[in-house]
Amino acid sequence: NADYALYPRSSPVNSRLCKERLANASLAVHEDVLYLLTEGRVYLACATDDRDYEWYLLEEVGCYRGGSMVYRYTDRLPDGWADGLSHSAIHPKTGEVAQGEIFSTRLADGTMLYYVTEKDACYPVDTEGEYTGGDFSPARLLCATSDALFFGTAAGGVGCFNTDLRGKAAAVTVPSPLYTLYNGEYIPLQSPARLPVTKECTVTLPLFKKEGEAYLPAGEGCIFLDSSYHASLAIPVSEAGGGVHPLFYSFDGRRFASFVLLAPDDGGLPHFRKDTLSGSPTLKLKALSSAPTVLVKTDRHPFRACDRVGASCFDFAYGDFSALDFHGDSFASLSLREKERGWCYKQYLIRSDGFRAPFGIYSLTYSYYISGRPKG
Repeated sequence: NADYALYPRSSPVNSRLCKERLANASLAVHEDVLYLLTEGRVYLACATDDRDYEWYLLEEVGCYRGGSMVYRYTDRLPDGWADGLSHSAIHPKTGEVAQGEIFSTRLADGTMLYYVTEKDACYPVDTEGEYTGGDFSPARLLCATSDALFFGTAAGGVGCFNTDLRGKAAAVTVPSPLYTLYNGEYIPLQSPARLPVTKECTVTLPLFKKEGEAYLPAGEGCIFLDSSYHASLAIPVSEAGGGVHPLFYSFDGRRFASFVLLAPDDGGLPHFRKDTLSGSPTLKLKALSSAPTVLVKTDRHPFRACDRVGASCFDFAYGDFSALDFHGDSFASLSLREKERGWCYKQYLIRSDGFRAPFGIYSLTYSYYISGRPKG
């Protein structure tokens, strides 16, 4: 509270906004928030209790074009996968990016299996829709409707600001071209639908893979029909409690960094050096779908990694953000391998840069004891 009394929380953002060239800025108001867009940066103004605003900043807002899909070594394999490949094996670096050309084969049940060949051995791979490379086009214009806030780019791309997409749908690009059967005709699935649509706007239709002149069954899918000859494969999110699908955190199929920076802590004894009690730092995780890294900074050294958390605690996809709070007991307590000595203050940073891999925390606690002489 003392810090807030000295300066507004958005002071760093205010100084950046004052330096912007606003002659060609685009403005929009959505859900009582003012959005200001300039050269791919979006400033959000939220009114406080008095006459001031607090500003927030979103950077690198835009759309990608092109790029190549990222495949990773996998151990999530269908039945009979070994029969479809000769000299096949699970790669020892499961989860890492696969190197080399991607090949495919069809198994006996019609399932497509993708793999790479290394040293005369075949290693299966899969993808979650992650892309790398491509051309980035920053946002230039804003447009607000009663239901959503859209942005357009100079390259012709259209995107939507997603706040809470429960009950809506998003499209996903499939690694191989698929068709759907509608009104007796095979319609190719187009590029992803960029506009969010309600679940009622999608239909379940059969999917097919074309090989030569034949259309082979490939299961069923949820389809968004823009017209009789334009269809996209969609992933709906149930409004009844399906949560927010991780697809909405892919940011156009690219990775983004998510992090939590905790406030510096001097333990109320700023003039004494302290030692952290070994084994006492404990991180309570609220939600987790990645493997975030915990870093620690003290007055004696900059941020450095002290531990890496496993990725098997919680699934972020099933969080209901409309009723999210941090007072329940749905968390996991993990002990961190961190012991700092001789610090006057220290600060923690929890960071993740995995694909569609945000996380949430409940708290971080630790114990310490005074050591040495008071700091001069």
